[in-house]
Amino acid sequence: MNLWLGVEKNVLQKIKEVVTMLHEASLLIDDIQDNSKMRRGQPAAYLIYGISEVGILYFLRVINSVFANLNPIRHKKYSVNTSYDRHT
Repeated sequence: MNLWLGVEKNVLQKIKEVVTMLHEASLLIDDIQDNSKMRRGQPAAYLIYGISEVGILYFLRVINSVFANLNPIRHKKYSVNTSYDRHT
């Protein structure tokens, strides 16, 4: 990604952190949906903390953290030109 887009290292690191958080959150939700008992050799998190804590509260915390991490790197240089952007 950095080769083609020339993203600054600090911005690229934030993007990597966000992708990791979203991936981990999706695994937690996947375990609940599949009724998985184990994740990476450990009991699934929802079995320890409960479905509401893992499935709802943690996921909301992750989403909030994602937006908090992305907010400082919002810049026209990195934004996608959507139809909304072209008309405003």
